[in-house]
Amino acid sequence: MIAELIMAFQGAAEAPIPNPRLEERAQGLMREIRCVVCENEPISQSTASIAVDMRALVRERIAAGESDAQ
Repeated sequence: MIAELIMAFQGAAEAPIPNPRLEERAQGLMREIRCVVCENEPISQSTASIAVDMRALVRERIAAGESDAQ
């Protein structure tokens, strides 16, 4: 039961941006940004919990209208 809740929460955090153009931008940034835990691994591939949080933050900020540089 607890494992199912954790998986559901992680899935929600990994939900793509509904706008395909914005999701593509987010994916590009996630391939460029490096995980602070994993040595030279992009957050797009990292399984570290901080990388999950960083992916969610990238999507949130892009959906809010921020530029890639911001």
